[in-house]
Amino acid sequence: MIEQANGLLVRARMIGIQSKVVVATAQFFISVWVLGDDMSHSENVKMRDGMTI
Repeated sequence: MIEQANGLLVRARMIGIQSKVVVATAQFFISVWVLGDDMSHSENVKMRDGMTI
């Protein structure tokens, strides 16, 4: 996720478990007016083993 002034840009990749090859990608934008007050900066987001937690 990339936070921007007017919302969030979300990028995702689907990777084959056995082949470890990217099999699909997606990108979408969520506008700040859709998120409303749910865009909280008080929550801690961490990366572990390539996953967002």
